[in-house]
Amino acid sequence: MMVIYYFITIILMLNVLIALINTAFYRGESVWKVVWLESRLRFTESAENMSLFIPGFRRAHHWFLSEVYYTATRRDIKEFEERVASMASNTSIRDFDRTMEQVRLLRRLRS
Repeated sequence: MMVIYYFITIILMLNVLIALINTAFYRGESVWKVVWLESRLRFTESAENMSLFIPGFRRAHHWFLSEVYYTATRRDIKEFEERVASMASNTSIRDFDRTMEQVRLLRRLRS
């Protein structure tokens, strides 16, 4: 009887482990695009900032755009604003100010 109890307990614990791993993968899947895009933008920003200190570089080479336009659907903007509102209590003041500036920019683009 004890063997059956241990067997059922092991099966239940394995199911719990599989559910936890599934949840972790789902969370990672939902944010990987944002993390990738943010990393790409930071890399581009650092590359542009390095070229600012080379005299005449920007006049001779048109490798970087003078303006960048982002597109977002109304649903994307709404989800972003909701995420910002939920993150507001968890972030520092500096990060919050930067994020709110992004929200203002998105609102200007929307109208």
